[in-house]
Amino acid sequence: MRISVDVLGRAHAFTPEGEREWPFYPSRLFCSAVAAVKQARLGTQAEDALRWLERLPSPQIGCPAAAAPGIVETWVPSNYSRFRRPHEILPWLRNRQLREVGAFSVFGPIDYQWPEVNAWPEALGAVIEHISRIGRSDSLVSASIFPEPVEPNLVPGRGRTSLGVPRPGYLQMLEEAYRRGLRPAPPAIEWYGPPGSAETVGMPAHGEMIVLGQAGGDIVGIEDSLLLTDSLRKGILRVATERGLLIPELHGHEPSSKTGKHHCAFLALPNVGHAHADGFVKGVAVVLPTGIDADARWRIYCTLAQLTAIHCGRKQMTLAPATAIGPATLRAETWIGPSRTWTSVTPILFRRRPSLKFDRAREDLIAAYCLAAGLPEPLDIACQAHPACAGTVDAREYRLARKPDERQGFGFHATIRFARRVRGPIFVGRWRHFGLGLLRPVSSPICR
Repeated sequence: MRISVDVLGRAHAFTPEGEREWPFYPSRLFCSAVAAVKQARLGTQAEDALRWLERLPSPQIGCPAAAAPGIVETWVPSNYSRFRRPHEILPWLRNRQLREVGAFSVFGPIDYQWPEVNAWPEALGAVIEHISRIGRSDSLVSASIFPEPVEPNLVPGRGRTSLGVPRPGYLQMLEEAYRRGLRPAPPAIEWYGPPGSAETVGMPAHGEMIVLGQAGGDIVGIEDSLLLTDSLRKGILRVATERGLLIPELHGHEPSSKTGKHHCAFLALPNVGHAHADGFVKGVAVVLPTGIDADARWRIYCTLAQLTAIHCGRKQMTLAPATAIGPATLRAETWIGPSRTWTSVTPILFRRRPSLKFDRAREDLIAAYCLAAGLPEPLDIACQAHPACAGTVDAREYRLARKPDERQGFGFHATIRFARRVRGPIFVGRWRHFGLGLLRPVSSPICR
């Protein structure tokens, strides 16, 4: 199955950083299909076709060349005045203001294909034919669906180009964001590269991040991140139980040695890594284990779409799906890297207090934690009590116990360097599934 998209005129699609988005993210194509279904009111069969489409693996892409982006001047009608004058009712009589937007030309159609798919829902053809724009409303396109594939020049699972892709449950996340008046949730990230290119990025045991930003409530400091992630897990389990969506990947009570599956990790995302970092938590994230099946991913997406608030002690945090143009702290790319050098945001918790006389060095223990997390063996490790990332606090100021009567744990900050580029998110040590030992790529443009 192949979806071919022809750009009619110039394309208007840019990332939140202002860079040209080419090729169009597969998730952007999916969002355009959702908009077409809702605007044309194609019915439940079309929505079922979208749910079928989001369960497919990441597509191969045949991407033509595109010109360098330029600036296009357009004149748009200004807003109505407070006291509307009669002549302002007609749009062509209203005052117009100059607006400069980015645009680029595309030389040929772009193809998204799934070579292993030979049949698709009948309603999907009508959905694709109703797609009229991708990106901005003035980025017009014409889309069609064909059975025969073409030669791709970008394939998933290799390379160093990150593109947003839909995942099972993404449709419900978009509907929930629209119902609550929010911008679309950012998609999952997939790595693309030319066919035959070697994989050069190390992959941990966890990959895809689902980020929820703080929409209101009380301020929570980075030192209470363990308490916050424990409350996040309890809130997710409560919603999943009420909705009948509870699975082992969420509660983690079945050991991975028996099921062969890892369970999700729960992270607190603080505002760190730049000159104006304050160390306050701006949102939370659920990190899915690599290799998770489509049904489990759909259940997790549906659960998070219903989670609106969590309680952290006496504090409450209201949650909403993070947007693609939100703070850099709430973007998955900030924590994914890839990079050779990573530094800790929250301290790496040891399973027990190391003894200088009888135990291995702290660096050796951290190296063992990295291997247990599915990472390559570190090339160099530097331990310190004080953080190297701006906005974080001393390891001794963190709450390193999940229960009030539990003994305070022993943790250290560290900077870890690998021999090759490693993809995140990375969290190592004890209680890493609750956000302790969270690392941030040093090569990130906002991590100094």
